[in-house]
Amino acid sequence: MRILRPAPKRAQCIPDFRDEREPADSRRIVRSTDGLDTPPLGRIVTFRHGGIERPVVTRGGLHLRFKMASIKTGMTEVGEGRGEELLAMQCEIDGSVLNFKCHPYRFEIAFGGAAFTYRPDIAILHRDGRIEIVEVKRTPDDIDEDEREKLGRVREFVRRCGWEFSIRYLEEIRGSDEREHNVARFFGRRANKVQREERVIAEAERAKNVPIRWDRLAGLVSPYDALHGDAVVERLVAGGMFFVDLDSKMGPASVLTPTTPTTQQPLPGFEEDEA
Repeated sequence: MRILRPAPKRAQCIPDFRDEREPADSRRIVRSTDGLDTPPLGRIVTFRHGGIERPVVTRGGLHLRFKMASIKTGMTEVGEGRGEELLAMQCEIDGSVLNFKCHPYRFEIAFGGAAFTYRPDIAILHRDGRIEIVEVKRTPDDIDEDEREKLGRVREFVRRCGWEFSIRYLEEIRGSDEREHNVARFFGRRANKVQREERVIAEAERAKNVPIRWDRLAGLVSPYDALHGDAVVERLVAGGMFFVDLDSKMGPASVLTPTTPTTQQPLPGFEEDEA
């Protein structure tokens, strides 16, 4: 039986500073090499950490710190808090996510009041091209009055840049009782090697663009070893070749949905790192 944990009450929602006269436009994202640009909205500074520069996590002394070697980003992702770690693990194995980074930017926001800086917890590049800036919280009660106003301005700043902003809470990230288990299961397979013959078979099934049962694909890639077939399918899901419902119990009848092949894309500001 699928059991969903109750979502937290959103009694403390952030204020809406949306200005309909200001359309979303990615051209607002101004980059400069001379350090002299002063866009009217503010500025986005890219943090190149994870083995390239020193990690920027210096806050949250009471939070769990984590380091995660990411195959998808090619960097060591550094963050804080169980919710952020779980979300990073989901991004790592979710076929709908092309790329992500923990603590990638500093926003220097200069509109709508006194200037302030903000560091998002995670930035996500979705397969459909959307860029989502995520603030991770344990519960809505962790957001005080001053922070609510700042997050409202952050949301409008992000919207005008053509991106999206969301606040995700720990229980929502955990999802159902099955999701946390499934994420850990696929995450553990992400570095497994897939043999050339197995990948050729999987690519052929993916090219059909038709959902396929778990046991069917496992039998095709490994006709004589069911356990190995399951391990290969787990690796294919972790590598983004197929979607699965992470909130459902995995089994022989689980449905795998092929993803559309696409090239790896960097988040804005990280183009040189992935060139």
